[in-house]
Amino acid sequence: MKKRIRLETPGDISMAQASVLAKLDVPGGRTNAELARVEGVKPQSMSATVAEMEAEGYIQRNSDPSDGRRIFLSLTEAGRKLRQSRLTAKQDWLNSILEQLSRMNARNCNEVSKY
Repeated sequence: MKKRIRLETPGDISMAQASVLAKLDVPGGRTNAELARVEGVKPQSMSATVAEMEAEGYIQRNSDPSDGRRIFLSLTEAGRKLRQSRLTAKQDWLNSILEQLSRMNARNCNEVSKY
């Protein structure tokens, strides 16, 4: 099902990148270490994904106002738009599947009620 949802959603990004978009869709963003922890990967692996997404313009780095050495990652406007378009497309696809299932269920109930 994940593969099908990926095919139905816009943006040529990997599942890992889509997950990063979702995890960064929080107020204030997250550090690379926090992001790696919630994704269950090593910080070095997350750094590669983040660098790629930053180069594509989906993620930005911001210094912590209270500790300039600490960097927070957050979505850019392009990242937020991509996240929203993927959510909308996924919801539309799921709604169409549910609608098809409802029609099938109604037909099945009609058939059963004949007996």
